[in-house]
Amino acid sequence: LGIPESRDNCIQQFVLRVRDKLHIVLGMSPVGAALRVRCRNFPSLINCCTIDWFMPWPETALVAVANKFLKSLQLPSEEVRTALVESCGHVHTSIAKAAVKFYDEMRRMVYTTPKSYLDLIGLFTSKLAGLQGEVDKKRERMVVGVQKLNETEAIVDSLKADLTKLEPVLKKASEDADALLANVAVEKAEADVVKERVAGDEAVVAAQAAEVKAIADDAQKDLDAAMP
Repeated sequence: LGIPESRDNCIQQFVLRVRDKLHIVLGMSPVGAALRVRCRNFPSLINCCTIDWFMPWPETALVAVANKFLKSLQLPSEEVRTALVESCGHVHTSIAKAAVKFYDEMRRMVYTTPKSYLDLIGLFTSKLAGLQGEVDKKRERMVVGVQKLNETEAIVDSLKADLTKLEPVLKKASEDADALLANVAVEKAEADVVKERVAGDEAVVAAQAAEVKAIADDAQKDLDAAMP
């Protein structure tokens, strides 16, 4: 560089290079009083900085940004994706127009910055992901429920087939049971007759036993009287 090598020259050359090469970009939003307070506290933000005012994004740029962030979403079709992207740009520009009308009527400023647009897209994607997760859970439950219903229907059909096969056997068993009941009824009637007959014989035997006992008692009395 043709500069004598000394400490002061090195420091001076370093400062010149930093001033020429180092660039710092500060991004600040005009919303609220934060920018005004910073400018009052640090006047060099105005005196020593180049201020670039970024004007509102056109709707085409908004659509391009939305398309970039929403291209990875799982949507039913590309037509739905295109309509969604265009809706994002339209919503943001319509809010800016409504903010102008709101200021004319209420004298209050409402700002819509690119950050708010990105927040809108982020909120939509997160909300959509949550709803899609709920739909997936419900769909899984429905699939499991339908599977269980199909399995139950198959079991019922199998039981019906088994019941159809067993129907002649059950009919034969029912007929045998009816015949057995009729036989039991007949045998019970005969048993009742025998029971009545036994009861009559029992009464006769009891009367004869009483007579024998009376004769035995008289004989015992006579024997007792005859004995010394």
